[in-house]
Amino acid sequence: MDTLRILVSGITEDMALERDALSRALMSLRIPSARVEIEYADERLPRAEILNRVYGCGIYLGVYEPMRYGRILPTDDLSVTELEFNSAQEQRKPTLIFIRKASEVERASARQEQFLERVIATGAGNFGVFDFDDPEQLVNLVAGVVQELLVGQFHFQVTRPPFQVPRMLETYVGREDVFKQVVRALAPGKPVVIHGRASVGGLGKTELAIHLAHQLREQFPDGILWANIPTARPIDMLAIWARAYGGLGVLGRGDLRFEFRPLPLEARQMAEVNARVDVLRERVRGKRILAILDGVVDERDDEQLALYLRALRDCTVIVTSRVMRLPALDIARASAVEVPRMTDVEAWDLFTRIVDAQRVASEHVAFARIGQMLDWMPLALDLIACQLREHESWSVTACAQTVEEERHRLESIKYGYTAARGVQTAMNLSHQNLEPEEKKFFNCLGTFTGDDFDADAARSVTETIRSTAQATLSRLKKLSLVRERGRLGRFMLHPVLRLFAHTKLEDPEADWRMATYYCALAKEQGKKLQGNEFHGALAILDTELSNMFAAHAWARLRNNRVGWELCRDLVYGAMTYYFNLKAMWSDWIAWSTIGIEACQKLGDEHSASGIAGGLGMVYYRQKDLDQASEFYKEALAIMDRLGDASGVATIHMNLGNVQTEKQQWQEAIDSYAKSLQIHERLGNMRGLAQTRANMGMLYAKYGDKLKARANFLQALEMFVHLDAEREADIVRKWLNNIAPPDFR
Repeated sequence: MDTLRILVSGITEDMALERDALSRALMSLRIPSARVEIEYADERLPRAEILNRVYGCGIYLGVYEPMRYGRILPTDDLSVTELEFNSAQEQRKPTLIFIRKASEVERASARQEQFLERVIATGAGNFGVFDFDDPEQLVNLVAGVVQELLVGQFHFQVTRPPFQVPRMLETYVGREDVFKQVVRALAPGKPVVIHGRASVGGLGKTELAIHLAHQLREQFPDGILWANIPTARPIDMLAIWARAYGGLGVLGRGDLRFEFRPLPLEARQMAEVNARVDVLRERVRGKRILAILDGVVDERDDEQLALYLRALRDCTVIVTSRVMRLPALDIARASAVEVPRMTDVEAWDLFTRIVDAQRVASEHVAFARIGQMLDWMPLALDLIACQLREHESWSVTACAQTVEEERHRLESIKYGYTAARGVQTAMNLSHQNLEPEEKKFFNCLGTFTGDDFDADAARSVTETIRSTAQATLSRLKKLSLVRERGRLGRFMLHPVLRLFAHTKLEDPEADWRMATYYCALAKEQGKKLQGNEFHGALAILDTELSNMFAAHAWARLRNNRVGWELCRDLVYGAMTYYFNLKAMWSDWIAWSTIGIEACQKLGDEHSASGIAGGLGMVYYRQKDLDQASEFYKEALAIMDRLGDASGVATIHMNLGNVQTEKQQWQEAIDSYAKSLQIHERLGNMRGLAQTRANMGMLYAKYGDKLKARANFLQALEMFVHLDAEREADIVRKWLNNIAPPDFR
């Protein structure tokens, strides 16, 4: 087996920490050592040797910083790094770029900035470009994306113990007694529930779980898993975890091969979840894994909690919950550890990490009044400390008086639960001190109900320009109203703050803008899954999956034209491609059923036919060939009536696939012939190539290897001409083994 060389470019002598981080990241991947070799670029080498190294590499990996342009080659008037980058792109090397953000005190090189701008522009849709703040972020970024590339493009068997835990808050303090109680209670097969006496948010349960995970990382060498219960779906998380341990096929190929039976949709969904539970439980058996199930609110979360606990039965599990008793926890014989409110010592430590200690040193009495009015809740204390830091003219005494007045106002109107009034007081004051435009911006962020969001999504939902969105997010982050806690450049609101923001929302179209933004993103990236931008598009859709489901849920609840159009567009030509790759059969069926109903209400026969054709594909993949044939014929009748020649050609090809599976050889040949005739008339080379590849499959199964090979060669020639490397690679494998798996 040839050795794959990874060339690392851009690492300079003053980037020792980044080089160490890169080495740790690549070492953390369990790659067969004989198959991968890491080589670092050297600015001092002659030009010919520099280019020779790029020519010989299999992956070009750049780690750039904005400060230094580097050694310039007189013959090219370019730095060595820029020359290497140009050469890698000319040779179409698989490329990954990591760019360190400049700090506020650093002055970037003008020429290096121009180079980095070009890198980012070139990378859009072509390869991965990632920002990072510090070496620790670089470790996780490099390991994650290199693993994805090695598995997805080079088909290596690569594993890495997952560490899915968010970054710790810099202001995390205290909780030492609770920490020790949890550690003492940890044991495989016996969950530990971290809960509070009052079932309210803002007590710091999640922060404690994050702290535990980071501190215990070395004790769980096989990985630490994390699921955010309010936003994560078990069917997705179980698949992600199983893939981390090699349990499910890559990109849906062979992803969920449980025995298919015609079932109602709800039963089908349960069957898929149970299949993933079984796969994961088998894969994690005997491993030292910690799983954290964060954010249980009440009994409505019990059903999904039970699924997770069943899959993780042999693992060490921590659950953070607002309630202590649930049936799933009782069945699992979970032990409980209560998180109390902060002590005055812990609160003082938190306050002085945010506010200058000298400023509050002599104001212990006023500080104690603040703590009492805020119920010693970490979220509330954090918010008010940030307000005090931002308003330098405030004294602690004046701040305490303001807090006291707002708390008394809430008491006088008997606002909500008594236990929640401290946090409500802090949120109200933080919101009141925002500028009008900042309030509007913050309120709109309450529309995001997925895991997290980025600046582009915030820009769209708040109707601002990107620079304004970035600046406002940075401002809200300083005030602890927004957190950047998970993946780089991704933002989130504490669940309590998100609900608060949404209650303040006065813009009736903000939710619609959220749903529309993610619908447009799904349509844009979904189509790219069929071309050369496959890997970048897949990464975006993976990241935004929870937001896609949030957009669909919002649209589904609207019984009007806006909702119907979104339900149609989210599945037709958008998430259909993703569902196919990820083998998300029940979601595909559910969204398609809703999409067809929406098309009927809209009078849109064209889209209905496309969605029906997609349903044919679902049932074909599930080996329900009669059902697949019915949907294909339904789609064919509509497309024929509408004069959609391209659609008719595609459906004839798909019908040929069904007939091949049913060994109806002549019917399949006739269907493929009709597809070829139409694609040729339309000049659709990709359609011709796909149909030829499928005809090769037919003849291979029929036993006519000569005709199979002839069709495969024609398909390969066309895919190469189209620069469709992924499809060409599949056909090459089929030529080596005339009885390959189905082509679609």
